[in-house]
Amino acid sequence: HFLASTSPIFKQLNILKLYDIYLLSCSLFMFKYKCNLLPESCKDLIILSNNTILSYCSKLRIHDEFHVPSHRTSLREKCIKIRGPKIWKSLPNIASNLFSINTFKHYCKKLMFSKY
Repeated sequence: HFLASTSPIFKQLNILKLYDIYLLSCSLFMFKYKCNLLPESCKDLIILSNNTILSYCSKLRIHDEFHVPSHRTSLREKCIKIRGPKIWKSLPNIASNLFSINTFKHYCKKLMFSKY
């Protein structure tokens, strides 16, 4: 039927939707930034937060690790400088503790397929 949801088909074929590909790309960019895997020209795009002091519980990740600049327009909100830290905050704590880019990518894909 033309009103039927396409989510089961994407899950069955193991294909990400277009918006999920965008989220995965932003997440990978932030992961590469955190692990210093980006070229020098990209390192000025993200701003670290001032309150990156470790909390008393080492298992908790500080969600304000990156600063989100103020913005007025919806076009500016889609910029990696703003969207990247917001997506990073939405990831579970386990994702920030992964060390391999392939493991991180696999974990993010599994999260995206679980919401279908």
